[in-house]
Amino acid sequence: MKLKIKNLSKSFEEKIIFDKFNLEIKDNINCIIGQSGGGKSTLLNIIAGLVKADNGEIIGIDTNKDISYIFQEDRLIPWLTVKENMELFIYDYFNKEEGIRKIREILKLLHIEEIENEYPGRLSGGIRQRVNIARAFLKPSKLILMDEPFKSLDYKIKYLIMRDLKEMLEEKDKIILFVTHDVDEAIFFNGTVYVLGGRPFVIKGIFKDNLEKYKEDIIKLI
Repeated sequence: MKLKIKNLSKSFEEKIIFDKFNLEIKDNINCIIGQSGGGKSTLLNIIAGLVKADNGEIIGIDTNKDISYIFQEDRLIPWLTVKENMELFIYDYFNKEEGIRKIREILKLLHIEEIENEYPGRLSGGIRQRVNIARAFLKPSKLILMDEPFKSLDYKIKYLIMRDLKEMLEEKDKIILFVTHDVDEAIFFNGTVYVLGGRPFVIKGIFKDNLEKYKEDIIKLI
C-alpha cells in the first residue's frame, strides 16, 4: 500500500499551512518531524478526514475504514473497563470469540494483560496510553496515524512503550505515520524521517537507514 498526498493546500483564515504540498509514503514506518506550529498535526487530521483540505487529494486510503489514529491523549471512556473500551468496535470486524482472543493477545504483547477489567481512572497515564495503542492496532486498518503519543509521558515509561510498540510495528503489515518534534523518538523507530518546516510547510529533508548518523543534519533542519 502507498499513501500519496497530491497538491495539498490548506489555510486557516490568512495563515497558509500547505500550498500544493506533495508527499508519497510507501515504507512501513514513517516519521514526520519539525518544530511545533500546527502543520504536522493538521496534516494527520486531513489524512484522517477530520479536517477538510482546501484543495488536493489523499490517494491510497479509505478514511472510513483504513485508518486508526493514536492521539496525544488516550480518549478512553471512563465508565467502561479496558476490555469494554476495546470491544466498542471490534465486533464490526471479528466474531465475539475471535475478538476477545485478539484483545487478550494485544494486551499481552504490550505487557498489560492483567488490567483488562480495570477502569481508566484507576490506571496511570502510561498504562492508559498502552491501552490506546492496543485499541488502535486491533482495528484491521492499513494506516496508523500517531500524533506525538508519548508527549506527556516520563522518559522511562516512554521508552518502555516505544520498545513494545517498535516490536509490534516490525511484525505488522501496516503503514505507520508518526508525528513528533523529538529527534530521539524519530531515530529510535528507525524508519523514514521527513523533516517539515517553513510557512507554508515544505519537506526540508528525507532521511532513512542508519538514522543516528544523520542526527545532527536532522536537528539543523528543524
